[in-house]
Amino acid sequence: MLPRRWRLLLLLLRLRLAATSAVDQLTAGLLISLLTDLQGPQGGLSGSYVVNVSSWSAAAAAGYPPCGNATMPPWAGLSCDAANSIVGLQLSAQGLRGSIPAALARLTGLLAMDLALNNITGTLPAVWGGSLGGLSSASSNGSASISNSTTTNSSSSSGGSSGASGGANTAASGGISGGLRQLRLLDVSGNRLRGTLPVAWSRLASLQTGAFHSNALTGTVPDAWGSLSGLAPGRLTLGANGGLCGPLAAVLTRALALAAPLEGAAVGAAGAAAAAAAAAMAAAVNGTLLLQTCPWAESARLLQLLHSALTDRRGALASWVDGTDPCSATAPWAGVVCDPAAATVAGLDLAGLGLAGTLPSELALMGGGGPGPGQGGVLRQLLLDGNDLEGARAGPGVPRSGGVREET
Repeated sequence: MLPRRWRLLLLLLRLRLAATSAVDQLTAGLLISLLTDLQGPQGGLSGSYVVNVSSWSAAAAAGYPPCGNATMPPWAGLSCDAANSIVGLQLSAQGLRGSIPAALARLTGLLAMDLALNNITGTLPAVWGGSLGGLSSASSNGSASISNSTTTNSSSSSGGSSGASGGANTAASGGISGGLRQLRLLDVSGNRLRGTLPVAWSRLASLQTGAFHSNALTGTVPDAWGSLSGLAPGRLTLGANGGLCGPLAAVLTRALALAAPLEGAAVGAAGAAAAAAAAAMAAAVNGTLLLQTCPWAESARLLQLLHSALTDRRGALASWVDGTDPCSATAPWAGVVCDPAAATVAGLDLAGLGLAGTLPSELALMGGGGPGPGQGGVLRQLLLDGNDLEGARAGPGVPRSGGVREET
């Protein structure tokens, strides 16, 4: 009989192997479920994709863990580190469709994720950035100026000390609150993604490359993204997203362009480098309205003045988020009536929302037209009954003509 010490060591080893096996099984189940959601249960049966549901399912059924073992390599499309944690997900051009699963945030050890050139729809999961905490919403307006202030870099305080080995364990535990804090490369280009860029992604402090071009993203780039100082020059692409508009933090303009000329460089070399950087910037924002005023900026500003003047006990106006289009096709603001042809604000239906307060006089500006196309116009509907409001009829400047019709 083995000595008691050796028996204890063997028992601990067996328990460790059993725990590792359980983690591998849970991780395998998570990956197969995610790929099934994206590719469909029949996606791999044709054999046309290197990464497919059937190959992963077969590997799991044979008992091969996602990161392989002494006799088998990792599953197709996965990269692992020495600790057998998943650090890379390469799923470009693999026939993926449907929405991006928020549960990918459970793979917290990921360093690289490539989902480019698929047919993925839906929105970008905010949970990948972890909790919003005290972060503000997207940029407060759609003006075209470039901010010269740089937000404090958070790379030293979030995600840097976790270590890649936590990926599989976190996947097994099911927790997704931490987000993909170690992610260095993210490529979701060439899909059909909609909606806005999540404010919470400003917490992806390790991000060095972000490819978002050739989608259908809208809104402004969140001011909080100015903290992503790890983005390398020329490694942020936002082009071919016709709904993106507005200003960019200075750190992001550097990430969009090539490296700036070195101080003290020869005049000719500096001029050539500056020209190359300008060309790179133009290419990076081509097909967007970035660095230009958002068409809906004035309407959004006036509506936010209204919002700030009211008490919203029920949170009925929670969708009125700075930096987003009130008439967005994917997430229109609650109570805002839009002209379907022009996609501009045509009225307000705030009836029965339990709002209280005094309507601001600036509401009149929405009835008299804005300074530019799509930035104001004539309100054709104003429904306010069922609230505790003042100024709707008698308040100075509140529109009662010019096309406005108050209905109660």
